[in-house]
Amino acid sequence: MYLRHNGLRALAAFGGLAVLAALGTVAPAARADDMTSQNRATFQKFVDQVLNQGDMAAFDQMTTPGFVEHEQMPPDMPEGREGCKAFFTMFRTAFPDLKVTVDEMMAQGDKVMAFETWTGTNQGEFMGMPATGKSVTFQCVDMVRMENGKAAEHWGVTDRLGMMQQLHPEMMSMGANGMGMMHKGMLHEEMQGGMHKDMPKTDSKSGN
Repeated sequence: MYLRHNGLRALAAFGGLAVLAALGTVAPAARADDMTSQNRATFQKFVDQVLNQGDMAAFDQMTTPGFVEHEQMPPDMPEGREGCKAFFTMFRTAFPDLKVTVDEMMAQGDKVMAFETWTGTNQGEFMGMPATGKSVTFQCVDMVRMENGKAAEHWGVTDRLGMMQQLHPEMMSMGANGMGMMHKGMLHEEMQGGMHKDMPKTDSKSGN
């Protein structure tokens, strides 16, 4: 009787240890899943509030003070959060009906990656060029490193060429020369005819 009683106690103790061991392996996985879900939700909230609504206060709330932007920004814009806010403000001024749709999203560890479709109508000055009134659709790929529930770093690839081909097909047909003028931010009158002054002239008399 004594041996059976102590054997049952030992078995119960062993079972308790087994349960604790199982919890020790499950709990970290559960916490990781919770973090991944939270990071995905934060990214989607950023798209909804900052990109689609232009809420720059939400940008501050969802990014760390030392936020680092790795994607190339337009010249003369500050670094970090202020530069990003300036860019988003400029972009939404140029495309006030901007709509960003997350097509695919993946999250692992502290990183979130998304493939998005951006659409909008160019109703304001953009990169030094006047509004065209044209609508554009282009793709972006974004990756964000999260830190304590906030975005700490961002890497991105944007189909800028595809966007500019839709906005200014007449310039894109000029090749490298047109691209160079586009980056300089030419004025409206230059777009209408002044840009031809830089093109080589032909001598009609010589037949060349």
